[in-house]
Amino acid sequence: MGADRKEVADFSFLMSIPVILGSLVLEIISGGFANAQILPLVFGFVFSFISGLLSIKFMLKLIKDKSLYPFAIYLVIVSILTFVLL
Repeated sequence: MGADRKEVADFSFLMSIPVILGSLVLEIISGGFANAQILPLVFGFVFSFISGLLSIKFMLKLIKDKSLYPFAIYLVIVSILTFVLL
């Protein structure tokens, strides 16, 4: 459609922010954290944040340098395995 790949990727990651924040708000409202211990939550947040940043950095580099066909094949394989195993 004429858009730059990096701009589209950045926009798609920005589009995920309202969904993630909305999920957090719903979890807080429903009392999902009422019986949770704080230390595992902090460790989970930190490690998921770091792995998310590394994944985003890798995906942006992949989008900038290469075609997305290998990634599409990977997604199809993971989808099929998930469907079969779950």
